Amino acid sequence: MRIFNKYFWKDLWYDQISSRVRPRQKWVYKCLPRQWQDKDSVMRLVLFECIIHFVEKEKCFETIDWEWNDENKQAAAKIREIYDWIKVVRPQMEAKMWDAYPPMRKIDVLDWVKASTKEEYESKYGEVDRLEKYIDDKDTEYLQWIVVNRSSLWT
Repeated sequence: MRIFNKYFWKDLWYDQISSRVRPRQKWVYKCLPRQWQDKDSVMRLVLFECIIHFVEKEKCFETIDWEWNDENKQAAAKIREIYDWIKVVRPQMEAKMWDAYPPMRKIDVLDWVKASTKEEYESKYGEVDRLEKYIDDKDTEYLQWIVVNRSSLWT
């Protein structure tokens, strides 16, 4: 029987009980908000948090010698670029995007009836759409790089 196997209780403790008492990789759970997120948002949050954790907690630039070949130098430069995007540039771009929305005003009943033209929409939301597309394109570029080069994210 399996219960009498000498490794059964050790495996049971490690795999089932201790992982619930002391969960591993808590940082993954902490990056997710306690509200509904679509799958694409969850992937973005988790993968970007992997880069943040790799740089800040694992201290990858202090523990790994990135200078021993050109491939590693390029990987280190890209990781720095992605980290900078996540921590500095992306929040600035999101703030610009939110500031680009037209100011709120009292809604008139006739506004619901009037059809908005493409030019009106473009004048109100063109900058918002442009910034949103830019953020989405950069996110996609960096997320693809993370997935393709995931083997270089270890210390």
